[in-house]
Amino acid sequence: SHHVACGVIATNDLKGMVCTDLPGKFPFTSDMHNNYIFIMYDYDSNTTLGKPIKSRNASELVRGFELCYKDLKDANITSVLHRLDNEISDKLIEAIKKKKMTYQIVTSHDHRQNLAERAIQTYKSYLISNLHGTHKDFPAHLWCRLLEQIELQVNIIRPSRINPNRSAWEEIKPKYDFNAVPLAPLGTKGLIYVPVKVRDTTYSDHGKEGWYVGPVWDKYRNYKIYIPSTNGVR
Repeated sequence: SHHVACGVIATNDLKGMVCTDLPGKFPFTSDMHNNYIFIMYDYDSNTTLGKPIKSRNASELVRGFELCYKDLKDANITSVLHRLDNEISDKLIEAIKKKKMTYQIVTSHDHRQNLAERAIQTYKSYLISNLHGTHKDFPAHLWCRLLEQIELQVNIIRPSRINPNRSAWEEIKPKYDFNAVPLAPLGTKGLIYVPVKVRDTTYSDHGKEGWYVGPVWDKYRNYKIYIPSTNGVR
């Protein structure tokens, strides 16, 4: 007979824990010079956060960590334990310690110990499916601008462990209202209206073509459109 050893993690041991890791390098460098996505999974809220970073350098890892930590902190979620991949930096460890968190480094190649590994699979599945749904001419270098809506999509259908009656998104962000913040398929080709006062001449086009890259959170019923000619978002 054969005996197989397996580890069982008690649920109580996971409370207050966040896990982080990086997926592989994205195939295209974005127009904002990003190459990676820093993924943080918070067990209590069941939230997966993804922030674009430029490289695997220590300063960028710390920046990704700080951005994710701020989202949790703003939602009054206090993490006490950080479990991370064995590829770490001293600067990241110092940043974790400054938050008064303890940390654990998982065993090399043992993905079961780091819950961020499973979160990465889910996050990448959403991102890949959205990229395949973009317009055929959508510029690949705009991929990092889509992550805000990807984060919403990943978390809005997941229940929070703090309160199962709320979604993971609602646990860390204001309740989502589609009527106030409408969504569109990412990478949709759009046309933005140009008011008369800002047109170059009286015969200028009344609109400019662009790409839908996500919602506008602080304005009522607006879409975020990237306009190539101005190299910016309106």
